[in-house]
Amino acid sequence: MAHHMARYLTRRFANTITTALICAVSHVAVAQQTAPVVAAPVKPAAVVPAPAPTATPVAIQKAQLLFPAFNDAQYRGSQTAGRPTLLVFAQHGHPVWLKQAPTLQVIMRSADRIDADVFQVDITDRAVCSGFKVTAPGTILVMKDGMERLRGNGMVREAALKKFLRLIPTL
Repeated sequence: MAHHMARYLTRRFANTITTALICAVSHVAVAQQTAPVVAAPVKPAAVVPAPAPTATPVAIQKAQLLFPAFNDAQYRGSQTAGRPTLLVFAQHGHPVWLKQAPTLQVIMRSADRIDADVFQVDITDRAVCSGFKVTAPGTILVMKDGMERLRGNGMVREAALKKFLRLIPTL
């Protein structure tokens, strides 16, 4: 019985392989018949230089200041004094900043305002941003004693921002 079963399976397997090979060969033959004809390379037409733009390039706009602009001397003074410093990174027209800015402004004007120095850093100021390892607007850093203590990225909801800012006195 086992011998007959082995013979049957061998024949069945051989038929399956034969069918697969026939399909593959016919597929290749059809593909070769319908293959696109490659034309000889064509020399590109002469490129005419575009006329020089008449408009002056647009200067990169800085974000509107909602908080005092970052000043290295003032920042170092507050760090030396041991005060927590909030660095808010902004960019003109960026969607996160457009949502975050008014919310932060309301929170910072409220009665439960945090006791920290606040500076706004424009994201276009590459030297300052690279010094703090910030690449995206909407980033908020809390610095104390010259070290980063907290970092928030892209927070726009008022509840999330309040919760984040409530952590500052515990540092």
